[in-house]
Order: sequence, then structure tokens, then C-alpha cells
Amino acid sequence: MRYQLNIGRGGGMTLSLWSGAKRISISGVITPDGRFGLYRGDEPGMPNYVEVVIRFDTREVVLSTQYFVGDFFQFYESFAKRSAWKGDCPAAGTWTLTLASPSPDFPGNGFAAMTIGANGRAVLNGRNSDGSLLTGGFFMADDLSLPLSSALDDGGMLFGTLNYSSQRGARIGGDLEWLTSSLTATASADGSPFIEYAPGFPAISVPLGMAYFADVNPDFSVALPVVLNDANQFVFSGSGTPLPVLAVDPRTGLIAGHYVHPGTRVRTQIRGIVNQSANTAAGVILGRPRGGFSVGPSR
Repeated sequence: MRYQLNIGRGGGMTLSLWSGAKRISISGVITPDGRFGLYRGDEPGMPNYVEVVIRFDTREVVLSTQYFVGDFFQFYESFAKRSAWKGDCPAAGTWTLTLASPSPDFPGNGFAAMTIGANGRAVLNGRNSDGSLLTGGFFMADDLSLPLSSALDDGGMLFGTLNYSSQRGARIGGDLEWLTSSLTATASADGSPFIEYAPGFPAISVPLGMAYFADVNPDFSVALPVVLNDANQFVFSGSGTPLPVLAVDPRTGLIAGHYVHPGTRVRTQIRGIVNQSANTAAGVILGRPRGGFSVGPSR
């Protein structure tokens, strides 16, 4: 969820919220105690209830949203400081995130490329384990926590807080709640700094590894030997169905390509990302049946 807040000198305020391409706008007047308006609706992926509180002493904005999913309400509250960092956020840089699937019904690995500015603003772009887009802009608080949320394709939500740590190497990670009408689960997110190497150098070191393509039907899961060449292309060894085609964008660590399912013989798109700290890669196979892939050292 991305939002923009505009406040006029007379106390008038307009709040715009985006979920993907969808947008709602709420206008009104801030009360003397800093509270503002409500919204109720049933737009998929949008909140049923919104309240904004302005803390004048700290210039902090508290955006509270409530979503109705299935037979219950889920309350989510995010904090975003207007200027938490004055150009000195220690987590500033390019990151890659992998998100472990909490359910065998979704064998893919969620992922995202994330850029954090010197002012603490984080911009996220990726996919959840179910193939839903993960997008949004968020602010890192002064305690180095990063609240985020993203609407899923089925009307559910992925939300929670990541935390930055510089101990034993910079990392960002945490647990995110995955909420739909049929699933309530916790997914673990792991983030690694990403370095753009010069042309001719692979994004991760995979001189000889294994690629695992998982399927909701274990009979169609596949393991293939793989190397990542200097052109950032994965080169697979094997026979049978046409081999997957995958390449890494050396500027972001994002992976794109395609895969022919061994059962349906249908070519589907693959999206994923690398983790330079672990020398691994992971992602999702889009379409049906659901699938995912991971790349790591030979076991």
C-alpha cells in the first residue's frame, strides 16, 4: 500500500491510497487533536476503514487501516515519519529480498528488489509466493524498522515489519503476515545488500550448483545442474523437456526467464532474484500449476 498525504495551511487534508493501479482519495479537515476522517468501502485490496493521526510534537503520521478478509477483520497500523533521516540512513542502498513460502500450496519463493534512499524511503518491487505483485513505497523509522504492506491478487494482504541489522554483515529481515480468506500464515523474509558488478562478472558465484524447480505435484519437481556464466545467464544441464532459460539483471539482481512444465508442456514465465550474501537465487513460476525455483551449491 502506498499513500500520499497533503495538508493545507487551514487544516484541510487529502489522503490518497494506492494498491497497484487502484486509488482512493479522502478529503476533510484535521481536528484540533490531529485526527482525520474515515472511509468505508468494499473495493478489493483497499481498506474498509482508514484513520490518520498527526502527532504535532514529533511531526509523525500514524496511518491506521482495517481490512475485512473472509470472516474476520485484520488491523494493521503503520508508522511513517516525515523526515526520520536527514540523509544519513544507515540502510541506504540496493537490497534483494527473498520470502519463504509458508504453505505447500504455494511452492514458489517470494522475492523483491528494494532500494532505500538516504532519507529512509524504501521502494519495493517483486512477487509474492502466489505470484501476486509486491509493490509500494515505505519509510524506515529511526529505530531501523521498516513497516510494509502489499495487497495480493485474491484480495488478501501481506504485511509486517522488517528490521535492519549491521551485526555480522548488513541484513534486513523479519516475519510478514500473509492473510487471505483461505490462508493465515507467517512468511519469513531475508534481505541482502546487492552490489552491481562490472560487466563480465556474474552477480553470484555459482561455478557448479543445482537448480530445483518445485511443483504442487511432487512428481513434476525437477533438479538440474547449473552454472551462472559471466554474461549472467544460467546454463543448465539435462535432458527431456526443453531446459529453462534464466538470466540475471546485473543492475538489480532480478531474474527473468521461462520454463516448460514437464507435465503440461506449457511454457510459463519465471521471475526471481539473487541473494549475494548466500550465493543463492529463488523465485516463482507464474501461471498454473503453481511452482517455484531455487538455485544453490550442489548438495
